[in-house]
Amino acid sequence: MAVEQIYENAVDTPGEKRIIKYVMLPSFAVVLSLGSNRPHAGLPPPAILRAACGRIGLRVWGLQSSSIYLTKPLYYGGQPDFYNLVCCGAFQAESPCGAEAGARELLRFTQSVEAAFGRDRSRETPKGPRSLDIDILLFGGERIQLAELVIPHPGITERAFVLEPLLEILPKSADPITGRKYADFRDSVKNQGVARLEGEKYGRI
Repeated sequence: MAVEQIYENAVDTPGEKRIIKYVMLPSFAVVLSLGSNRPHAGLPPPAILRAACGRIGLRVWGLQSSSIYLTKPLYYGGQPDFYNLVCCGAFQAESPCGAEAGARELLRFTQSVEAAFGRDRSRETPKGPRSLDIDILLFGGERIQLAELVIPHPGITERAFVLEPLLEILPKSADPITGRKYADFRDSVKNQGVARLEGEKYGRI
């Protein structure tokens, strides 16, 4: 939940009175899903994910990441396997705002990270190969429904490549609207071809 507080302290100085304002910018607990199955600028997909997490960590404090998972394409066949992970942390907005505006700001930021690693939405096949895809899964306990963004992400419970890394780092996580544990959906997606890569355990970025 966004917290915005402005404190005003009167400070007397010779001949004048100054007002000092302290502004606490809102911070939101966020969960992101990252995927890649196309190299960019000489970087293979796993390296893209690592580098993207490094960039995300500049705006998402205390970023923690799952292992990397190798996953079969779910919606569009005939393309290379994907590499996926989930990360979480505290996103701080650049100015005082509510949850909806904060989510829009996060979306703009994640899309700028995608673009930095070669994603061009105007030239790609929907659900097809891409150098980097970032989805916002959760934004605090908020429910957000915009034309360009729906939170909680509607694909969480149908995607093993989201559920497995999500439950690795947040095993007790639950849908903030219904309260149902995400672990309850694990069996329904267990045959989607998702495998954790050994030696790719992340933890805090």
